[in-house]
Amino acid sequence: MYHVDPSSLLSSRPLRADGATAWPIAESSEDIHALYAAGFLPAFLPLASHCRLFYQAPRSVRVDMRRFSPSSENRRILRKTEQFSFSVRLKEEFQYDPIVVGKFCKDYFDAKFGKGVMSVSRIKRIFHAPMTSHVFTFFREGRRVGYVAAFLSDVLFHYAFAFYDLALYRENLGMSMMTQSVVWAQSEGKRFMYLGSVRDEKGLYKTQFPGWEFWDGTQWVNDKEELRRRIRADQDPRDKSSQEKGVNLFL
Repeated sequence: MYHVDPSSLLSSRPLRADGATAWPIAESSEDIHALYAAGFLPAFLPLASHCRLFYQAPRSVRVDMRRFSPSSENRRILRKTEQFSFSVRLKEEFQYDPIVVGKFCKDYFDAKFGKGVMSVSRIKRIFHAPMTSHVFTFFREGRRVGYVAAFLSDVLFHYAFAFYDLALYRENLGMSMMTQSVVWAQSEGKRFMYLGSVRDEKGLYKTQFPGWEFWDGTQWVNDKEELRRRIRADQDPRDKSSQEKGVNLFL
């Protein structure tokens, strides 16, 4: 494992290994597992298209599958969304079509985060990134209604990017996709399920899974009030702008 100068990520200069920054590049599966375990997440930057670049995520959240058992809310979501199913394919076997898949995912981001936050080229980069190993496709009555770009290893599942038909928002499609994925991860014997980070109060839905915990900078903690306190402590009053910058920085 080695590190890169973060200033090079925002310029045309080549990445420089210097061991003095918090931008590690994983060179082995051991590196990958160690970085996830220390609260890091993959950075989907343009210069990371051919390497496994990580960054220190703000309040990374995971589910310890040893302590997971579907809650009454998890079971309610699963019962309410039985009309949705999914398939899992290796990235290399998934047919990425920029007209179909690319437009679908861009429409989702335009509607949810605002136009200009995500381009079709960035979406393509997500589906082809070194830290995307599998793609989950969700269906309703044979129609594709959602995608998840994920990283799977023998011990972990990172639910990295989800895109879905917002017309089905009231049918809880988004929550169904995540809940089905967590249950699937347990059935596949995964040790941990990583759900990204919690940047603001809107991300607290990721704590509804028994066994959840967040990285507090030194250890994994199961304390929702402490998580709320940390969110409030560094909440940017320019909330929407701050969120969009976060989306842009790591895609």
